Amino acid sequence: MHRKFGKTAGTAVAVCIVVVATVVTAWQLSSGADASAEGQWVQVRRQSIVQPLLLKGVLQPVSAVGIVSPANGRLSALHVQFGDKVSVGQVLAQVDSTELDQQLREAEIGMIRATQEVTNARRLEEGTEFQGAMRRHAAAVSALQSAQRRAAETQTLYDKGIIARTEVDGIKVELTGMASQVQAALDEIATLKLKRSPSAMRVLTLELENRRNRLEELQAKLRESKLVSPISGVVLYPIPVETGDASGGAVPKEFKQGAYVTSRDVLLTVGDTTAFLIKLKVDEADLGRIALRQPVSVTLTADRSQDFQGVIERISSQARGGDPRGSGIQAAPEFEVQVLLQPPALVPAPAGTVPAPVFRVGALATVKIVPQPGPASLLVPLQAVAWDTQGKPTVVARQGASGPGRTQTIEVGRTDVDGVEVSAGVAEGDEVWIASRPKAGPAPGLLHRMLGEDRESD
Repeated sequence: MHRKFGKTAGTAVAVCIVVVATVVTAWQLSSGADASAEGQWVQVRRQSIVQPLLLKGVLQPVSAVGIVSPANGRLSALHVQFGDKVSVGQVLAQVDSTELDQQLREAEIGMIRATQEVTNARRLEEGTEFQGAMRRHAAAVSALQSAQRRAAETQTLYDKGIIARTEVDGIKVELTGMASQVQAALDEIATLKLKRSPSAMRVLTLELENRRNRLEELQAKLRESKLVSPISGVVLYPIPVETGDASGGAVPKEFKQGAYVTSRDVLLTVGDTTAFLIKLKVDEADLGRIALRQPVSVTLTADRSQDFQGVIERISSQARGGDPRGSGIQAAPEFEVQVLLQPPALVPAPAGTVPAPVFRVGALATVKIVPQPGPASLLVPLQAVAWDTQGKPTVVARQGASGPGRTQTIEVGRTDVDGVEVSAGVAEGDEVWIASRPKAGPAPGLLHRMLGEDRESD
């Protein structure tokens, strides 16, 4: 029992000594006491931050071409998988052409009919319809002439009192009917001749041209039922599309063999990998120190042994900050910067050597941008900054070499490997305290092990 109490008391004394030493040290710093044995005072200087920007991104193709289904139908064959390399003219997929064949037959029928209509209009007098109208007109004229002769004879007989008045009236009615038939035949001929008028011929010609274009379009689609790659590159994974459900999420629209597709569906996408884009997010404070066409250095994560040269291709004019709704915190605005990377001509590695790096879509890369030096600002060594219980940055500062030290809250900006920008709290010429690392002392966990031994002695 006495042994346990002795250990506990010794532990308590050791803790008290540590606490007292800490309080004395803090009093020395706050009172401006000389603590050079435990650290040093460093003057606050005004200088520019020239730290390069190291940003992460992924390789993306410089452009992409969507392969659209030529018509509605079944995806009868799919010859590639996502991520495969393809070349120009390589067959990627096959769409069933049953529905397309039917549309092609209907277009051919329409083309034949339109051609016949144009031919008949141009050779109107030789057509059977016009010849029939001419025969009907000739027959009507002949019948009218015959009726006119009978009417003259009937009138002569009536004048001599041989026949009655009713026969004269009857032949007049017949003459009127015959004249109407002649006029109808003339109208029919005139109507047929209108088909050869300039406006009518223009309509027929345009209709024929539309039919021909439709037929050629379907024939081209039939030839394109075998989908081929228009460029060399990589088959990309499908782009996510909106689901339209209550969740509001997005899922990749992927077509498999046997799926029904329409003429509006993009079945595959081929990315042009002759060059790559790397999209980065740059802080607003650094955006004004970089420029278009500025050279950058790119390192592939898969091979850090060499750097490749890229160039800044695009700097966005719109920030992409976080959405503060619901949190009340406005995220720092970031701007998208695109870096263009042209892969060098790769020479096959000799036998027994490490092959050259392979540029792949989606590969991780580190981009090093050396911005122009910014305006000079106050820099405080990073080792001098601490944080209080409320999470605010503080330093122990003094004015001049003999002034008392005090704990001062500061406002910080960007952080460099050499220091932290300070916008308020200290002035140029002030000194801040950098505490040295503690000298050799109890090993970490010693107090815990001592307390553990006490528990074991119970």
